[in-house]
Amino acid sequence: MKFWHTVALALAAGGALVPAGCGAGDVRSAPAGIYLTQRGAESTVPAAVERLTEAVRAAFRKWHVDEMAFEITRDGGRRTLVGSSRGRDLEITVVMEQRGEGEAKVEVFARERLVTYDKSYARDILESIIEKATGRRPPSTQTSARLDGRLR
Repeated sequence: MKFWHTVALALAAGGALVPAGCGAGDVRSAPAGIYLTQRGAESTVPAAVERLTEAVRAAFRKWHVDEMAFEITRDGGRRTLVGSSRGRDLEITVVMEQRGEGEAKVEVFARERLVTYDKSYARDILESIIEKATGRRPPSTQTSARLDGRLR
């Protein structure tokens, strides 16, 4: 009986029950949600930047983006790929930054003009990157607090 009182108190306090056997590895293997920012889309992905680089190139092929530049820091922890979208006047920038063992932050920007960004196109490319890197579709898109209120 004491067990059920503990469960009820945990749930009443806003907690959640986690089934036995669900370790940290199970949680980290799922991609995080996609957040829209003022200039594009971002997510934390359970993959190393080396794997993400190949996923970005595959997404570029899928979305008909020609790679124009590739930059890597000395330690390899931050990589940037820049491409140009065929048929659309867009410059695509993908920034990947290693956050820990097998986890990286990925930001995608699709710039039309000097200060105009296509956030929905950036989100589509990021979804492709996550799917290629993890083999899973990312959860639904969420709006970041930094979003200026308009989805383009």
